[in-house]
Amino acid sequence: MEIVLAQDNDSQTIASLQEQVIALEEKLAFYELAVKKYPQQIWILDDQGEIILTSESMSKVVSKITNVEIKDFSGVNIYQLISEVAPKPFVEMIRRNDSITREGDGTMVFEEVAQIGNEVRTFLSYKKRFVHPTNKRAYLLGMSIDITERKNMESNMLSMMEDMQLAEKTKRTFIQNF
Repeated sequence: MEIVLAQDNDSQTIASLQEQVIALEEKLAFYELAVKKYPQQIWILDDQGEIILTSESMSKVVSKITNVEIKDFSGVNIYQLISEVAPKPFVEMIRRNDSITREGDGTMVFEEVAQIGNEVRTFLSYKKRFVHPTNKRAYLLGMSIDITERKNMESNMLSMMEDMQLAEKTKRTFIQNF
């Protein structure tokens, strides 16, 4: 009778562990889906630049920059991919910014410019280094927001302010001369 009880306990333990595994798998799938559906560009890179996870919006931007149609960029080295199509200064800027972030402990913020098709887009990128709790490898978590329209608006406003200052100066000069 004792042996049967031990077997029953083992079966219950196995069933409980299986339920926990299923719950953890569902939770992981939910978190991955949340990252993929995030409306801004978000990504995780390993210490060599290999893409671990990206949002769909990031995948679209990378596809446009590189002219490579891949739905899932996981496992692709971002620096190699971009170096095939982007100017060397752009690739070096991204590598340098990522390197600075990997060396620091805080969140780094960079303005990064990218040629997408025929237009130049400006992104405000937030990057942070984090260390995996079990394998102790360093990863880079990043998020970018396209701020091109805002930059264009700021440029237009500065130009209008300069025009207004010139008009004011011209008016003062005219009044003084009159």
